[in-house]
Amino acid sequence: MRLAKKGLTPEAFFRTCDPGYKKSVPVDRFRSMLTNFNLQLSNGQIKRLILILDEDMEGNITLEEFQNGLEAYNCSGESHTNPDGSDIYVSFEHRAVFKLLGILKEMNISY
Repeated sequence: MRLAKKGLTPEAFFRTCDPGYKKSVPVDRFRSMLTNFNLQLSNGQIKRLILILDEDMEGNITLEEFQNGLEAYNCSGESHTNPDGSDIYVSFEHRAVFKLLGILKEMNISY
């Protein structure tokens, strides 16, 4: 992985992008950090990565969104805590299904 060559895990890269530990990084900052680290990603690759990571398309990549992306593509370098702080592990896939069911319920669409 390109980050490993720089001595970073994906999670360490996110922490570098989020020095105030707000657990959220503006897309523009994330994009510029990818460029500054010279990871040799094309503009198209960066755009696709941001589309994948910014799940809600609000212009910020949250720590949870970032960890979901890492888990979905099986590329995390560190162990993660559960987003809700509980000791019970729920996989990314299950969290995604629960989120979808919640959205369907809000829209009054039967599953």
